[in-house]
Amino acid sequence: DRDPFYEPPDSSIAIGSVNVFLQSLAYMIELDEQFPILDFHGTEIGQLSVSLLPCNPSGKEILGEFVENPNEIVGKNLGFKVKILNGMGLPRRIEKSWCKYRFFDQPEVTTNQVSGFNPAYGHDKVFVYRTVTKELVRYLKESSLSITIYATQKGRDASRQNSVSSKSSSYITQKTMNGESTNDVHLSNGDNNVKLKSKKSTRDSSKSKTRRKDESKTRSSQQAKEDGDDSTSQNGKAGNKKPSIKKKVKAKKAPEP
Repeated sequence: DRDPFYEPPDSSIAIGSVNVFLQSLAYMIELDEQFPILDFHGTEIGQLSVSLLPCNPSGKEILGEFVENPNEIVGKNLGFKVKILNGMGLPRRIEKSWCKYRFFDQPEVTTNQVSGFNPAYGHDKVFVYRTVTKELVRYLKESSLSITIYATQKGRDASRQNSVSSKSSSYITQKTMNGESTNDVHLSNGDNNVKLKSKKSTRDSSKSKTRRKDESKTRSSQQAKEDGDDSTSQNGKAGNKKPSIKKKVKAKKAPEP
């Protein structure tokens, strides 16, 4: 049966959002900060670098010309630039991500789709108002720019493979920090299990030397035993020999004449 909650890898989902207050623009002050990306649970899943800058209609940034009262910009010909530079620390299951937002009465804007969990969006957009209205000033003073981050996810196999790679990398790093050799590392992805083996080269060398010494001692012991058995056997044979008996032969006397 099909899982009703399953999302195909190529379907886009909203993974989080960022709210950026626009009050600085009402005072003609630039803003450049990193904002937390919060999912629908309110959990931070990454960060988004955003800049807001006042500018002229041609897009040239206006710096250092702030106003004390936002009503001073009413009736002026101004532009407001929104920059979404990059995201950081997004979940590793993300394949591609992009941002969407709407500035005041303008149509919704979408950034480029970028791969990776540290995407560099490199987005900037200038919203030009030939005549700044009171409604726009009120929007800047009281509202925030809501940026929603959308993404497509990697397939399950790719996610598992990345999980295996992450675990093996962590294991190898730990073994390396402990001074162990990582030359003998084997990964088996057939059943998505990780089989890792690591040995110390010094331990292998000492074991090999000990084994050779033991074999040498064993051969010497066997040789000594064989030599002892041969010596005992020869001594036994020598002791069991019967003494030679010399036969006494009586000389016959010559007949008397």
